[in-house]
Amino acid sequence: MKKLVADRMLRAELPEYSDVGLLSQAEGEARISKVRQEVKEFISLSVADSKVMLPPKHVVEAVKKAMETPANVYCPHTGDPQVRKTVAAFLKEFEGIDADPDNEIVVTPGTQMGIFGTFVSMIDPGDEVLLIDPDYSCVEPPARFVDAKVTPVPLKKSNGGYLFDYEALRERVSKKTKLLVFSNPNNPAGILYSKQDLAGIADLANDYDFFVLADELYNRLVYDNAPHYSLTTFPGMKERTVTLMGISKTESMQGFRTGFVYAKKEIAQRISELVRYAVQRAPYYAQKAMEAVLQEPKKYAEERIRIHQEKRDIIVRGLSKATGIRCQKPQGTSYVFPDISELGMGSQEFSEQLLRLGKIYVPAGYHFGRNGEGHVRICFACSNERLEESAKTIAAVAQKVRK
Repeated sequence: MKKLVADRMLRAELPEYSDVGLLSQAEGEARISKVRQEVKEFISLSVADSKVMLPPKHVVEAVKKAMETPANVYCPHTGDPQVRKTVAAFLKEFEGIDADPDNEIVVTPGTQMGIFGTFVSMIDPGDEVLLIDPDYSCVEPPARFVDAKVTPVPLKKSNGGYLFDYEALRERVSKKTKLLVFSNPNNPAGILYSKQDLAGIADLANDYDFFVLADELYNRLVYDNAPHYSLTTFPGMKERTVTLMGISKTESMQGFRTGFVYAKKEIAQRISELVRYAVQRAPYYAQKAMEAVLQEPKKYAEERIRIHQEKRDIIVRGLSKATGIRCQKPQGTSYVFPDISELGMGSQEFSEQLLRLGKIYVPAGYHFGRNGEGHVRICFACSNERLEESAKTIAAVAQKVRK
């Protein structure tokens, strides 16, 4: 019988970390799955609780209206023209970006399609792709799918958290580098890139002639009134940056699977072709939901940010009381990424122990890159009561298993 599975799919399997003494992600997930079966009932703090974090009512109404009057269900593969105009207006108001809605914006079924579309559109086999480490876990597999040469760029560990490390990036950049990928704010560590950080990235990109995929999905979910800067606004970077944004996080609309890509015409066109051949288009109703979000008064987003910041403070305050755990206060996203290395065990073992003893599931840190080892990721987009009780349980388990 001929080979059934293509090599590209085998390359795209979850990364192996045996060279640094870690389980592969596939092995880690298999072990966690076995513990889940043992404990049966548990709380997951791996993703947002969609039963608690509901979409705003005015967005639901916009979807209902779109379903009742589907004027443009078969819209262009790039997205409904009016929605793209709304995206362009949002980019101008929120980030100071002048975008051409007809040629530089593609509405996608989730930002993951934007990630995959960028790799397929831009990367040839053997091209070097730099990935910030730790970062979003669904970036490395598609990079390997297109047979890129993947090089991790570690963030600097600092006081239980992380900082962007310009020198680490500079040391790994070469004339062979084609693409740098990073999220801002960073998922999972919650760090926000400063203007100086982004200026350094822009300088290297211009000097070494590489492109950047900037995942800015959490660009509105930023705390303590800190400013968010978009890399594409820096000198020379509009031509070099593919920017991803969406509605799934601030507005708790993960299930709508809608986002958008902003990029120069040549790349936007290629990504739209991939959307066409893979999924045709983002669902019209979800596009109208995104339009409603991007047109809403600022007070709605400000209230959602306030709610998330309150939840962040609850979990950070609770974890600060735990022996052997250090937790950096995130500047953005809906995650904390506490350092559990002082407990004397790896993140996989702690994840299993917490699930078995505390009936709480949190993913091991190395699932977001080998530099995430020694941490676990906790999503705080759930009820305040759950956060308070979970923090107590995590602290109790940490005390019990500390070596």
